[in-house]
Amino acid sequence: MQNLRTALESRSHKNHPAINNHIPNKIRQKFHSLKNAAPSIIICAFAFLISLTTLHIESTHAATLKKIAADDFILSVHNDDKEYQLLFLFTSWCPFCKRAISPILNIAPEIQAQTNIVLLSIDKYDEQIAEFVAAMPENVVIYHIDNFDDVQYVFKSLHIKYANKIPHYTLLNSKKAVLLDGDVSLDSILQIILN
Repeated sequence: MQNLRTALESRSHKNHPAINNHIPNKIRQKFHSLKNAAPSIIICAFAFLISLTTLHIESTHAATLKKIAADDFILSVHNDDKEYQLLFLFTSWCPFCKRAISPILNIAPEIQAQTNIVLLSIDKYDEQIAEFVAAMPENVVIYHIDNFDDVQYVFKSLHIKYANKIPHYTLLNSKKAVLLDGDVSLDSILQIILN
């Protein structure tokens, strides 16, 4: 082993005067500072890889966020073939919206045979909704329209009477007629769907 080390050292540039004299001092200093920093770089790289793995694991358990154009959203509503559609309009920063989503998700299994629940975020910034989505169950799909003019176009096209108040519920029947609209209780929604 000692012979191998001696052979390798004899081939290194520090023992070779022709190469050593042509390396400028600044480069030589940078090389030595990098050589001393190598353990720190390796530790940082390892920590970075662990964080990527952790992020990947967390993202597989989050809801799905679908940024959607207004026309595509309207088309998806019209193409839905269930008896009812419950549209829930919210923003991720609204505390009332956050409290309202859990009860909606709790009643979903009870009404899923005849009702499609559609969560629509009108958050202006992607960062706000991304953090919110990460905390939601993985079987939830959240649609996101970030341009409020497009949101108003959706309301007009679907005959939703939005009064600048969130959360906002709209219950549509299979013919896309509005049955309930606005700040309504889940009990009144369930009464229509389950009867």
